[in-house]
Amino acid sequence: MIDVSGVEIMDATDWEALRRTMSMARIMGARPVITGLRPGVVSALVELGVDAEDVETAHTLDEGLERFEPEPPLDDLSGAEDDEEGDTRLNLGGDADGRDVESEIDAPSHRE
Repeated sequence: MIDVSGVEIMDATDWEALRRTMSMARIMGARPVITGLRPGVVSALVELGVDAEDVETAHTLDEGLERFEPEPPLDDLSGAEDDEEGDTRLNLGGDADGRDVESEIDAPSHRE
């Protein structure tokens, strides 16, 4: 993660150096994310026409860190229950009309 919240001015040369650094990190297996880009810096970079393709960004450092939180394992089915046939059903909340939506998934039963 690269936090640039302290950067007030960035030109095309600075941006390209940052992109090259991110590209090298990707080659080495990392997932680079830029955080803290100020609106003025973004506006200037857009006016300069810099290439921002393949650049992952987050508004804040905390938001960037959230992207690296592991997803819960599939065997952690809190909120799941088995129906009469023994299939596991997971309540996914309501649909656009406020009705409950359930999804049948193939998962091991959590019975003891």
